[in-house]
Amino acid sequence: AMILVIPARLGLDNSVLRYATIYREQARGEDFRGLTVFSVAIIAGTSLLIVAVLAVLKAMSFGPLDLVPVTLLAGVALLIPGLALLGWFSALVRTANRLFASQFYEQVLRPTLLIGAIVSLGFIGRKPDAAGAMLATGAALGIALACIALHARAVFKGLAGEPSFEHGTELISVRLILF
Repeated sequence: AMILVIPARLGLDNSVLRYATIYREQARGEDFRGLTVFSVAIIAGTSLLIVAVLAVLKAMSFGPLDLVPVTLLAGVALLIPGLALLGWFSALVRTANRLFASQFYEQVLRPTLLIGAIVSLGFIGRKPDAAGAMLATGAALGIALACIALHARAVFKGLAGEPSFEHGTELISVRLILF
């Protein structure tokens, strides 16, 4: 999942560093909202495409995927969009000069929650298996993603307006260069 997150982002985490900073400094709320809607939609679509390719490869009995149970592969597939969005939100929060917060949710909160969940499983006498670890990973990711999304919303609440997609082709060209 961690490897497949890189193409799922399509370089939009790098593009947001450039454009969100400009839009925030110039108080261009419509462009900022357009950037966020565009980026989230592209990351979600790309993630779904990657998941579809994984499903097709599994159905075709692609060698390496034959070793991975369907339930574990489904768990990995569910993690891809969440991890991609967590990284993108981290870059977005960084544009507001919130360096600690931009790293906290992804690098501290998510791993801490995951470790806590696995330790908790041990305390209740349940030996962590692949399914339990995947469930704990998904829960930790969901909490971290929700927290950073709320943080980003609070940081950028002054940038209001209807999303503008006027600069969509520019975002795509920069994204391709940075990817």
